[in-house]
This record gives sequence, structure tokens and C-alpha cells, in this order.
Amino acid sequence: MSQKKVQKEEEKPSAGPLRKHRSRAEKIDDLKKQISELRKAEREERQRARDEKLIILAKAVYEKVGKPKDIDALIEFVKSEDFKIEYK
Repeated sequence: MSQKKVQKEEEKPSAGPLRKHRSRAEKIDDLKKQISELRKAEREERQRARDEKLIILAKAVYEKVGKPKDIDALIEFVKSEDFKIEYK
């Protein structure tokens, strides 16, 4: 390479020119990304709420059975007719 070409390449900014205004397409893309992130956060929040409800329900069943040592006893109790849960 010639020295002029090397010198010109060194003078060029690597990041490109800074623009004050974004294009309409860029703004739309940013809004779509924000909407996507909000929807994802809402899904995660709903899943967390479902998980918490299931944990509470499982604890109630476990306590009602009398804290069995094996899972088979718990399964048999849930299948039996004695198993009833009262919602408050």
C-alpha cells in the first residue's frame, strides 16, 4: 500500500459519523423491540404467579397428607376420595 492510502485509512473515524436524527424505520424497529421486551416481561410475570400458586397448593396438599416420607403415599392420597381442597 502506498503511504497516502495508509494515512487516509488512519484518519477515517472507525465508528462512522454521528447522526442527530434516527430514521423512521429505526424508530419503528426500536418500538417493536420495546414491545417485544414488555410482552416477554409480562409472560414471565404470569408464569411466576402461576408457579407461586402451584407451590402454595402443593404445600397445602403436603401438609394435609401429614408430610409423607415417600411420593407414592402422596399420590395415593390425592387419588383417594378423602382429598378435598377448600379455596378461600
